[in-house]
Amino acid sequence: MTESLPTIELALLLGLRHGLAPDHLAAIDGLTMRARPASAPWMGALFAIGHAVIVLLVVALAELLSAWLRPDSSLIAALTLLEWLPGVLLLALAALNARSLLRPALGHIKPSFGARMLAPLTDVRPRTALGIGMLFALGVESLLQAMAWGYAAATLGAGNWHALQVAGAFVLGMAITDALDGYATARIAAGAGQQAIQQFRRRIGWPIVALCTVSGLQLLMSKLCASCTLAGNGLQLLGMAMVATTMALYAWTWMQQPRHVKA
Repeated sequence: MTESLPTIELALLLGLRHGLAPDHLAAIDGLTMRARPASAPWMGALFAIGHAVIVLLVVALAELLSAWLRPDSSLIAALTLLEWLPGVLLLALAALNARSLLRPALGHIKPSFGARMLAPLTDVRPRTALGIGMLFALGVESLLQAMAWGYAAATLGAGNWHALQVAGAFVLGMAITDALDGYATARIAAGAGQQAIQQFRRRIGWPIVALCTVSGLQLLMSKLCASCTLAGNGLQLLGMAMVATTMALYAWTWMQQPRHVKA
């Protein structure tokens, strides 16, 4: 009955991977570095909450409005073309991130789109992080995925509750990684300053490049050759390996911070 919907476990892994997206990390770092010390550790969690609200609303609305949705051939053709976009964007993000990592540390680095969007913010408050998270949820991939889950639930008779359960697991996974990134960034910045932040971003940068590359290639290969895609277990193992690597980098960076001993 729910063959077109991901399982709860797979949705959680997809959310963990989504939370590691370079645009999420860039936005959370920018918010955290501009926030007041008291609220800085919560920027990642607040960003994720704003993102989650939009995703859950879209899933619910797609299910409720599915009875009135009658997509014609032109809309189906447009959506088919859009299915290629996530894979292309992931490979582009991988290339851009690899290029920035290969540049000299002291060289001039052109600000990313996320950095330029956050540049005018000088005094970030909690509601700012919520709003930015909502804006990031309006991307094509997030909206299409949420709409697909809601529509599939209605079409297959799974019901709105099951679609919301899947979406809830997805946003929970995203919230875990985004909240950890914001908390780690705030603590590292407070303990060792901007230089440690740059070192931390470089350590985690290559795993993100690898994740974007493998995910992008897998998505494009699935369009070209159905038999060339990774099996479901392979995708789950890949997601768990990348999450474990990221958590290990967080822990290692935390342990490398200098400890201030009171006299």
